[in-house]
Amino acid sequence: MSSETRKTTETILGMVNQYYALSNLPYVPDLNTTINSKRGVEPFAEPTIIPSLRYMGIGIKGYYNIDDDVLSEAYNPRASNMDLYDPIPFRIVPWNEDLTPTERAMYRMRTLVTVGSNKYFAYWLKVLTFPTGLIQLTQTQLDGTEVPYNINPVNLTPVPVKAPAVPVVAGNLNTGRVSVQCQCEVTGMEVAEAINILRDGNLGYAKVSEYGFYTGEDRSVTGEDHNGQDITYTEAIYTQLASHRCTIGTDFSAPGSSSIESVIFTNGSLLIA
Repeated sequence: MSSETRKTTETILGMVNQYYALSNLPYVPDLNTTINSKRGVEPFAEPTIIPSLRYMGIGIKGYYNIDDDVLSEAYNPRASNMDLYDPIPFRIVPWNEDLTPTERAMYRMRTLVTVGSNKYFAYWLKVLTFPTGLIQLTQTQLDGTEVPYNINPVNLTPVPVKAPAVPVVAGNLNTGRVSVQCQCEVTGMEVAEAINILRDGNLGYAKVSEYGFYTGEDRSVTGEDHNGQDITYTEAIYTQLASHRCTIGTDFSAPGSSSIESVIFTNGSLLIA
């Protein structure tokens, strides 16, 4: 029996935002579908722009065992999912030892949580980066190799193409795709911090198997520190799950471990003449 190690699903919320961007229709927010509503972070703040892909979250319930030994399989995320199955924060620190402004700039979705009799500030999301900074256009040639695809202005005056007299096998076509890559680093220090506080230090839970890619809008907000003094920082508002990835897990029990998780959003295959 074989296992599937990774499954990624684009959510309905992610698709809705894409089509709002394409159609230029007036944006109609639904505050009840946001992580902000779930966690009580700026839950009534509405976006001023169409939310864009900005953040990543992690979780530990992305797979299940399929035998009595070690074989596992990733869950199949549903397009209707609006958050991870079992999310954990990227950072969770004693409330009187909050992150510095420089550290805080890397994270979003700051909440005050109580574990036992202790209070902590938890940061549930981390800011994504876009390594290429470009929308990628690629073409898969007949031999299976992938090469950059260049848009040719000659196609401003396209030539009509008739259907072939003999059906063409799909595998014999040149195909292309339009995509964008984003990524985010996960470290053993971050995961161990959450497991030590939320799972009593049981490193058996330090296996990240869920990744959520979220849309939203950065906004400057005012919150409180442990002394009740106002602080200003950047927060994610109107945050929605755009893509949910489940895997058989990566072990982050070693504090020095790290991994860069990436996702490529693509429109699918296009016929290239």
